[in-house]
Amino acid sequence: MKHSNTFDDFLTHQLRAKNDYLHDDGFTARLMAALPQPRKALNPWLEKLIVFLPVTLISLWVLARFPWFEVIQPLYAQFLLMDLAGLVLASFAIMLTLVLIPACWVFNRDRL
Repeated sequence: MKHSNTFDDFLTHQLRAKNDYLHDDGFTARLMAALPQPRKALNPWLEKLIVFLPVTLISLWVLARFPWFEVIQPLYAQFLLMDLAGLVLASFAIMLTLVLIPACWVFNRDRL
C-alpha cells in the first residue's frame, strides 16, 4: 500500500522550484550594514589559560583529597614481602605491559 504524504510532496516541490529574488528596496543590505561588527576573539593563550587553570586547580584539589596512604601501603607491604623470583616476575610483567600497550595501540590505529 503506497502512502502519499501531501506535505512532503509540497515541500519537495517548493524546494525544487526556482524562486526569484524578492525585491525589498535595499532593506536587506541596510539591515546587514546596521548590524554590529563581530567582536575579536580572545587571545589564544588567554583561552587556554581560562580552561587550564580551573582544570589544574580542581585536579590538584582531588589529588589532595585522595587516600594515598590506603592505596600505597598495601602495595609497599606486598613489595617488601616478595622474594627475588617474585620481584623479577613482577618487573617482567610491568615491563611487558608497558611495551605491549603502546605497540597494540600503534598497530590497531591502522585498522580504525
